Amino acid sequence: MKLYIKNMVYDRCKMAVKTVLEKAGLHATSVELGEVGILEDLTKTDQAALNTALKNMGFELIDDRKGTIIEKIKTELISLTHYGAEQNGISVSHHISGKLH
Repeated sequence: MKLYIKNMVYDRCKMAVKTVLEKAGLHATSVELGEVGILEDLTKTDQAALNTALKNMGFELIDDRKGTIIEKIKTELISLTHYGAEQNGISVSHHISGKLH
């Protein structure tokens, strides 16, 4: 199951989210900025409990398509600015649309 998480802007956020997942008894298959893969399928109750734990750390589950797209755009912009991702003469809008299809 994929979860989209708001406010993950630095690599250390990955560690914090992974800790929250482990405390909730969840098994992460991948942890990237703004996106987490877990083995388990969550019920609405489980999602609410996880969201509460994430909010205590300054994060939040995203549960709508618009919010997910916005977070993916933010993540790509962070990659371009903070991590020196090269554009190779491509405009930022073309870069983002290529990454997000």
